[in-house]
Amino acid sequence: MDAPLVLLLLLLQVSMTDAALKVWTPQAHQVSHSSADVLLQCHFTVMPGPIDPNRLKVTWTQHGLTIANYIQGQVIRRPDVVLSRETVKSGNASLNIMNVTFQDNGWKRCEVEYGGDKGQADIYLSVRVTPQVFLLHSSEPQSSQAKLTCLATGFYPPDITLTLKWKDETLKTERLTSPSKWLLDDGTFGARTVSTLDVTVMRGSREPFICEVTHSSVDEPIRKYLLKPAVPHVTLTLDSDLQSSQANLTCDALKVYPVDITFTFKRKDETLKTERVAMDESLFMWPLGEGIFRAKSVYEIDVTAVQDNGEPFICEVTHSSVNQPIGTTLRKPVPPVVSLQGAAVLQKDSQVVCRAEGFSQPSVVFKWRKGEEIMKTDSPQASRTPDGTPFAESWYQFMPHSREPLSCEVWHVTGVSERKYATYSGLTQEEVIRVAVTVIIIIFLSLFILWWSSVGLFPLIPVMDVDGVPRALQCTLTGWRLQLVTVEWFKNNQQICVDKELTKLEEGGEEALKDPSEYSVERLPVKDLCCLDGNVLRLEMKTTTEAKFKCRATHKLTRRSLECSLEI
Repeated sequence: MDAPLVLLLLLLQVSMTDAALKVWTPQAHQVSHSSADVLLQCHFTVMPGPIDPNRLKVTWTQHGLTIANYIQGQVIRRPDVVLSRETVKSGNASLNIMNVTFQDNGWKRCEVEYGGDKGQADIYLSVRVTPQVFLLHSSEPQSSQAKLTCLATGFYPPDITLTLKWKDETLKTERLTSPSKWLLDDGTFGARTVSTLDVTVMRGSREPFICEVTHSSVDEPIRKYLLKPAVPHVTLTLDSDLQSSQANLTCDALKVYPVDITFTFKRKDETLKTERVAMDESLFMWPLGEGIFRAKSVYEIDVTAVQDNGEPFICEVTHSSVNQPIGTTLRKPVPPVVSLQGAAVLQKDSQVVCRAEGFSQPSVVFKWRKGEEIMKTDSPQASRTPDGTPFAESWYQFMPHSREPLSCEVWHVTGVSERKYATYSGLTQEEVIRVAVTVIIIIFLSLFILWWSSVGLFPLIPVMDVDGVPRALQCTLTGWRLQLVTVEWFKNNQQICVDKELTKLEEGGEEALKDPSEYSVERLPVKDLCCLDGNVLRLEMKTTTEAKFKCRATHKLTRRSLECSLEI
């Protein structure tokens, strides 16, 4: 076969197969200190190039969990790591871990997929954590021996060397390679070495005692000097869950060194409890730093013992830093002053604030009630006003639909406060309906009174002449706006006259009649009527015959009509 043909077949075979992938790291084991940044290097090449981002996938994992990946041009990562999208496209999949912690210790895997090929590189990151170092001493009462302890906590890896020195003399050296009994919850380690000395040597020495720690996380040994005894700061507090009849008296000593202290609770010269706290195996769990520690003792009492006006409780602390016990007294708790602020508006979102202030103990509990039902229980953190007065507030938000009593009470170690009740404004839905119905009724009554009072007609009476013969008929018309009232006269149900020009009638003028030779009509104003107008309606008759006469008055606006009749 000719050489050019063979070369052509080989090129066709390469083009038809998947791309070749190679993944590697120049440093499979890396070391970093905690809180530092570290770059885990991972590189890859594909043949033939260049790299197609759409066919590329990069995944970083730790303990089987994904911490960063690149797929289809997008990067998804943990907040404390960085995987560059641009460098990945050029074959650099290195991962930057920021602010390294001990949890980053262990194996990491860089896995690359491209065109069906897979490759990976494993990197071990060793994180070194610097130990915290303390130098302590303690002694039993009436003992001539004292213990000097060099303590180191929170370090990794576990190999460490502890050395106690005095006057450039090594008292004790201990190299610990696997202190499994000191494995802490976070995976770091703790270790200690102890040397026993004569008490008089320690008290009389002017040369410092030194704890020297050698560890791979630091270039130079860490040195701690024995501190002088520190006078503790003592406080006595009362703690209660406010739901129980029992409470705890806590005597707290801060800045304690050395850790050998005795607490004594007293009342009325009676010793209630004595407790000695000294250094033990769990000491490293509660240092405050710089060799200073905290110790406390608790005594359970009945809440009523604090609420009465008896003798106060006292805590005395005995420590080697002072010649006399340090005493502190529990002051009688001051109850809170409770107030309710804000108003509840019916049918609207409302907020009411319950405020307690001026109390001596920081713990209060607010209870909101509707009637007797507890709606909310709140235990906010107490704050202080600019003048130092303690206070606490609780908010209750709701939309009231009725005037059901809403109250707030405050529970305190001194007892339960008087209930404070919220005030309501506005109207309930039932009250709105009631008011609307009342207004409608008033309107209808007003309209009825207005209609009824628009026209009043008093009985028709005859006016006799000297011979006792009726010569006229008259009645009294009352109402309002009488100019709108039409007056009609009838004889035997036949209309004989009707008002049309009302203004002229008010002036006493005469109306044209159907038979003017027999009748005439007058309307005379009447004064001194309360709230109403009045007219005297008069029908003059020139001849008298037996007949039934009728007067009708009709108001044009209200359509109210009245009539009166008389037979002659």
